[in-house]
Amino acid sequence: MYKCFFSIVFLCSLIFCSCQKELNFDAKTPLVIVDTTQKIDTTYQPFSKNSYWKYKSTNATNDTTIVTSTGNTVIIEGKLFYIFSVQKNGITQQDAFFSKEQQEYRLQNIFTRFELSRHKIFTPILYLIDKAPKSGDEWEVDAGNASNNLNSKYKGSVITPNLTITINNRVYTKVVQVKSSIFYKLEPNSGYENFQTYYFYLVRGIGIIKAESQSAGGGTNAFNITDELIDYKIY
Repeated sequence: MYKCFFSIVFLCSLIFCSCQKELNFDAKTPLVIVDTTQKIDTTYQPFSKNSYWKYKSTNATNDTTIVTSTGNTVIIEGKLFYIFSVQKNGITQQDAFFSKEQQEYRLQNIFTRFELSRHKIFTPILYLIDKAPKSGDEWEVDAGNASNNLNSKYKGSVITPNLTITINNRVYTKVVQVKSSIFYKLEPNSGYENFQTYYFYLVRGIGIIKAESQSAGGGTNAFNITDELIDYKIY
């Protein structure tokens, strides 16, 4: 009987040790808990705090610009804008601003800065109306007086809603390409003149992956430049 008892104890000890060893082995691979209640931002411009986008410019100095969401907001021209910090080549720049209200996307102080012969202009640009974008969609906005008291307006259109392009060895699908042109009325009795045209390439859940600026005339520091996304992280 004693031999039977010890045999049972010994057998239980082996099973217990074996289980312990298996548990220790599993502990080396921690479980990843997926929060299925978390909603992923599928808009064309995420705002989550600390998310960042890193761009490389095609200008002579190959500038690197990092745009980071601060999580803070400000009201500009009656609309809610999110504040993004900007660093160019490691040097802090003027903040950028993004807005999305009622499916209308606007930006300011990023990708769109240029200088007229008399004034600097930093005008919010309506660059997308997100109503299931399709080719040929157009919009025109009276932007009122710009910061230099010149009447301004901009025209936008969807060039194509479903591009596949490769940028810095990354293939992006379902890319929406939009065009935004900004116009200023330099003299009271003159017509509007197109000063700059921008092309934005947008991906849901990521934002702007490419921005092209093409001068149309009138600016002493007007420029043609492309910014392409080289890295990003969205929280």
